[in-house]
Amino acid sequence: MINKFSNTKAFMASFSDKLIKLLKHEITRERQRSYSSGRLINAPINSSGKLAESLSKKFNKEQDGFSFDVMGNAYGQLVNDGGIPDSTLPDLVRGIVSWMGAKPVTLNSGRTASSSMGDKATLGAANNIARSIQSIGIKPTGFIDDAIENAMDKLKAIDDSIVKDVELNIEEILIGAGYAKKGHNFILE
Repeated sequence: MINKFSNTKAFMASFSDKLIKLLKHEITRERQRSYSSGRLINAPINSSGKLAESLSKKFNKEQDGFSFDVMGNAYGQLVNDGGIPDSTLPDLVRGIVSWMGAKPVTLNSGRTASSSMGDKATLGAANNIARSIQSIGIKPTGFIDDAIENAMDKLKAIDDSIVKDVELNIEEILIGAGYAKKGHNFILE
């Protein structure tokens, strides 16, 4: 049955690719965020680049059809929705240390204007950040919502692909639904 709906399948594959492209754009464009401390940041949410790199599509063949999933690192949903992560403090600290290494982050000490701090200082800073995230949470960015909103106009065009596939396969669809072909007519059995 999947091969019978090649127009719909091609449209969905193309739409998934476009959605990934829109998601990457939303991750890498500058976004203004304000914090309770009064700090205002106008920067992309793509700190390490790993979230954008993790985006992919997956084709799923199912018994009655098919689907496409757009997938990425799980923390992307938290970045979109905001909130407090489910991770334990040690897991959160490990993730932040990894992020600090990938970014890279330069820590400021009280004695020097800016210096690259050792592992102990990095771990201490990551621990403080993790505790803050666990108590205050992460502010929502809405990057997934923005990408989907931009993609909705493109999704409306799926009608044409489905209509083409139905026109090409109407006999098989009706027979599969329990109709029998009698001459040029279909009769429900």
